[in-house]
Amino acid sequence: LLSVQRFGNFPKIHPILAVFSSFFLLFLEFFVYFWSTGALPTGRILNFIYLSFLFGFFLSCFAFFQYFYLHWEKGSVTETTKQFFGFLKHFLNLIFLPLLLFYLVLGNNLKDAFLDLSQGTAARYNQEMKERYVKLASCNDDICVLEEVKNRPKTLFLPFSNLSSDPKFWTNICFASCFGKKAVKID
Repeated sequence: LLSVQRFGNFPKIHPILAVFSSFFLLFLEFFVYFWSTGALPTGRILNFIYLSFLFGFFLSCFAFFQYFYLHWEKGSVTETTKQFFGFLKHFLNLIFLPLLLFYLVLGNNLKDAFLDLSQGTAARYNQEMKERYVKLASCNDDICVLEEVKNRPKTLFLPFSNLSSDPKFWTNICFASCFGKKAVKID
């Protein structure tokens, strides 16, 4: 199924180079944003950094797989390495099912979404946000003061519900401009 010729179309990347370049790219993405703003990256930037991490992770996995497979085919892998990979294969087969069950039972997004819906957290959050929008639309002051959101579902990441008491905070500015107000803040 797999042969050395199958890797012929792909560039051969040394695994250490793949890992180093992935970490260097992640460092650059964090560093440039932090250096220019003095703050940690915001949601959209973090999503892009996570996408870069996933790309680097899979590139590194492919590079390791390619490197060891090609060396295995050439016969340049020691007997100790073969024994280690045999042990690793059996170990992964033994722990796969328990880890899968552990993940499904203890916590995942599907479970959190079901709990948010069944416990009514999502509905209460929706009602709070509707009340917030009505209050904001009827506010005639220069600075509209809103209450903190009390019901926050685990499955939602909404930066616009994280308003600050500082009207110059970026989410407050975006929220105010969306509703045509001068400023918005949390009480």
